[in-house]
Amino acid sequence: NQFSGNDFHTVYQELEERVDWKNVLYGVNLHIETSYEQFRKELECSIWNEHVQLGQREYTYGSLAELWEQDSVPEDLYFNHGSYFATDDKSGYEYIVEQLRSNSTSSRAILTTVDMTKIVQSAKCKTAYLPSLMYIQFSFDADRVMHVQMQLRALEIARFLKINICEILFLLKNIKQGLPFPIEKIVIDRKSVV
Repeated sequence: NQFSGNDFHTVYQELEERVDWKNVLYGVNLHIETSYEQFRKELECSIWNEHVQLGQREYTYGSLAELWEQDSVPEDLYFNHGSYFATDDKSGYEYIVEQLRSNSTSSRAILTTVDMTKIVQSAKCKTAYLPSLMYIQFSFDADRVMHVQMQLRALEIARFLKINICEILFLLKNIKQGLPFPIEKIVIDRKSVV
């Protein structure tokens, strides 16, 4: 369950050929090493504007990624990732930019949905939702390559793989605007665990 390559399409095509799209997969690793511009262009020319039906509404994957990253839960969703990431005064990506700019002892920053209060609440209450996304970490190495690690409890591949990949692009676009240096090369590791 290891899928890797130098562009998103190669990795995605290999995954598509080897798996049953109706299943949830566990223990899957996606690894993509590419330039930021190639990643952005690939997604914007393909899945970003691809339409998907959820419930009674039709969306693009790009618009869904933006809904999943809003600071509060939009009325179209039961829950989202951005509401976990937002603090009182900033969005998740603003927090990442602040951490990457101001922390001289670390070149990494993390967004997480892991909150034991929410986990306990979801176990007790059938109306509470627990995201599969556990965290997204952004970091730079010595060559200023942006590493993005995303970990999920499971990989739902029929729709949410594309949404998660578009979420990464949405976050990178916003983070890129707030950094004093360019993001040129990226390494994306997206893992689902058992």
